[in-house]
Amino acid sequence: MIDAGAWTCWEYFMDSHSRCHAWSAAPTYYLSTQVLGIQFPEPGNINKIRISPNPGTLTWALGVYPHPAGPVRVSWRLDDNRLRIQHEAPNGVMVETSEASS
Repeated sequence: MIDAGAWTCWEYFMDSHSRCHAWSAAPTYYLSTQVLGIQFPEPGNINKIRISPNPGTLTWALGVYPHPAGPVRVSWRLDDNRLRIQHEAPNGVMVETSEASS
């Protein structure tokens, strides 16, 4: 989007027009689930989180995911082709990570 000159999120990822609609908030969801890697492996159980980032061409990321029990903080860095993940989660929220080679 940025490469195409957009200054707001497009309504669709493959669009050529800049629109700022309420439903263009999807990039926030994808940044949390794909870049930070926050997933809920057990449907209906929000207290079990898997962190499995998809770095693509990125070498680091950090962010906060809003959880009903409190913020889930995630940061990761790609060092020597190895993913190093750090996280903080509220009490009662179990977190597993996937620090596989990328």
